[in-house]
Amino acid sequence: YQNGAISSPFVCKLNANGTFDDSFATNGMLIQTTDEMPNDVIIQEDDRILVVGTSNSNFGIWKLNSNGTFDTTFGLNGKVETTVTSTYAIGNSGALQPDGKLVVVGSVYGNPFMKYGVVRYTNDNPLLVNEFENAQIAIFPNHTNGILNINSAQTTNRTEVYDPLRQLLSIQK
Repeated sequence: YQNGAISSPFVCKLNANGTFDDSFATNGMLIQTTDEMPNDVIIQEDDRILVVGTSNSNFGIWKLNSNGTFDTTFGLNGKVETTVTSTYAIGNSGALQPDGKLVVVGSVYGNPFMKYGVVRYTNDNPLLVNEFENAQIAIFPNHTNGILNINSAQTTNRTEVYDPLRQLLSIQK
C-alpha cells in the first residue's frame, strides 16, 4: 500500500465482484506502518488468517481473526517474530500440517551466502518454536542437478519433500 512516500504492508479482503469487503478491518484493508512485509496468506478452517512474511529482519507471522483484527491470544498481540539469523531473514511461504503445526520456509542471508531457513511452530498458545530451532538443519538445493541435500545433527526417521504447491515429491525413511 502506497500512502504518499511511505510504503506500508497490508492485507485486504475482497468480495466476489472485486470490491473491498467492508466487514474486514477498516474498509476491507488492514494497513500496518511497521517494518513488516507479508508474503503468504493461509486461511485456517476456522476462517482465521495466518500471514507469513518478514518482521524486523526476522521470520514474522500475524494471526488475524476473520474480521481483520489481530488474534491477541496468538503470540504477542497477534504477532510472532522468530530470529533465524543475526543478519536478515525473509519468511517466504507457510504451510499448515494436519496436526495444526505451521511450517515456514524462507531465505536467510548470512556471510558469505544466502541459505534457506525452515522453522516449524507448534499449535500451542502462544506460538512457540518447536524442534527445528535446535536441530541444526541445513538445506542445500542444487538446481543444476535437481539434488536436495539435507544435513541434520539429529537422526531422522522420515523426511518428506514438497514442491512450492505443497505436493509431496519424495519420502525418505
